Amino acid sequence: SLAIGARFVPSGCEEVTVVISAVRPKPRVMRFKVESDLTRERIEGIAHDVETGVKPMTNVHGDALFQSWRARAAGVHVSRALSELAASASS
Repeated sequence: SLAIGARFVPSGCEEVTVVISAVRPKPRVMRFKVESDLTRERIEGIAHDVETGVKPMTNVHGDALFQSWRARAAGVHVSRALSELAASASS
């Protein structure tokens, strides 16, 4: 599961908070200072940082490929959610 929050100010997005559950025993909270517009490059950078930083547990069913898929899926979902947030903030 995934929750994303963003704080927008007149000059753009100030901060993004990502909370990811179901990959560790307790939810992982990740905060990112943006302090500008949520551009495609910034969104992909945050998604990449989530993907590399989420570290799914290895003691659940599935091999290493499944664990890496879980991290990749987290990055994809973060990218999609931030893209929707950016679009709704600009309209």
